[in-house]
Amino acid sequence: MRLFIGLELPAAIKTQVLATHMPLAHARWQTDEQLHLTLNFLGNVPDNDCAGIERLVQTFGLGHFNLTLTGAGHFRHRAIWLGAQPESPLRRLHERLTDALVPLGIGPDTRPFRPHVTVARLGKGAEATPYLEAWSHFRSAPFPVNRISLFASTPGAGGSRYDIIARSGS
Repeated sequence: MRLFIGLELPAAIKTQVLATHMPLAHARWQTDEQLHLTLNFLGNVPDNDCAGIERLVQTFGLGHFNLTLTGAGHFRHRAIWLGAQPESPLRRLHERLTDALVPLGIGPDTRPFRPHVTVARLGKGAEATPYLEAWSHFRSAPFPVNRISLFASTPGAGGSRYDIIARSGS
């Protein structure tokens, strides 16, 4: 099963993010159900290892902090994203989860952690500049972060489907 741990976004924040969509050739915009912030990508995990990860997520204490989505960027013209501030509590959360996953046999993701919400996937020939220019000063309303979720990711023709299989207490 392909898994990641992340943050669900409140409905009001999703509405704000969806309002940034604009006509852009070769862009596949993320739907309401696809919007999230990934904390730790676990990749393909054997089914018999999932129960331990579910227990970790369900019992993980993260405290509470507020987050704001802010600014726009892109990854090598493959995806457009909105950033997240403040980054320090997200980085600490990412590191704590990474450390907690190692005893469960989940090695750390070697890619640098960049807190963001992907808003569009870009196909060949897509140009992100119009979006970046239009939304570089985007700022969502602040929202509370008080739980994490374990998502299963299933690839599909219209993009991946994300199903929540466990949540921490709120």
